[in-house]
Amino acid sequence: DYDFVAIFDADFQPTPDFLKKTIPYF
Repeated sequence: DYDFVAIFDADFQPTPDFLKKTIPYF
């Protein structure tokens, strides 16, 4: 059980499912 924090650059717009697609790689 981990907490994840995503920090984005001001000009980056992630898709709504960004974390669902990204977290499995960690």
